[in-house]
Amino acid sequence: MTTEILQLLLAQSDVARAQEWAREADTLLDSSHQPAWLRDQVVQYIQLQLWIRDTEAEDAAIAPPEQTLSGWADQRQIGSQGLKWGKRHVQLTATYIAIQKHEPDKVERSVNPFLDKRQECISLAADMQVQCRHHASSTHATSLDRPYCIELVRPSSCDTLSTPTVIVLLLDMWSERAQNEWLAAIQANIARLTLDPIWRTFPRNRLAPRTTTVAHLWHYMALYHTSLDRHRFSDTFAVDPTRIFYQHLRVSGLKQQWDAVAELTTRRLGK
Repeated sequence: MTTEILQLLLAQSDVARAQEWAREADTLLDSSHQPAWLRDQVVQYIQLQLWIRDTEAEDAAIAPPEQTLSGWADQRQIGSQGLKWGKRHVQLTATYIAIQKHEPDKVERSVNPFLDKRQECISLAADMQVQCRHHASSTHATSLDRPYCIELVRPSSCDTLSTPTVIVLLLDMWSERAQNEWLAAIQANIARLTLDPIWRTFPRNRLAPRTTTVAHLWHYMALYHTSLDRHRFSDTFAVDPTRIFYQHLRVSGLKQQWDAVAELTTRRLGK
């Protein structure tokens, strides 16, 4: 019975309904003839799985992982009129977009002195925005329209309302699939620029329900979450005070918060 209950809860994508089922399972186990220790283990396991699911969903939205992409696209020369487009190799990193005429491997291997090895780097900034754009041809020929462009803009330094933003980059990604993939990736990397430094200094690993233990999750909570969340977690799972102390000591060391390390040690020795 306990196996079926766990499988049912893990398969339920609706968190509210899964929590309701968990409460019903708790009542069912209390009224069954299962040993008390087994009921306690099952209830704690259910609580842990729900906690992992909630935490992963929240943190994935708060701190999306950095995205890296590379591929070919047509780049429009900013400020130019007419058909000033050129095929370019584009690379997305966590903090910038690199653009060049040839693939990096070819540039690195080439001994051709006439090969154009120039690279344009566009640094991402927190005030930038990226959006889809259907670029209409200046010749008004619909056959020359580019429906799968992405446009990177930033606020204008001018005070005039006529130009609130400035186009930094305009790329034709050639297909709707590539357009959506690059749009989501650039948006994620821009969002990461405003994160608390802890998320960028220590990139988080995804919480896997089947391999994350209470100890692993406690370390995760101690590193990324507030003291209120940590207290709530330690109360729910009855984390041992000694483990709480050493985890705080370890995390403070990772963050190089040496004053906190000294305070924790002094407080511990003073007991």
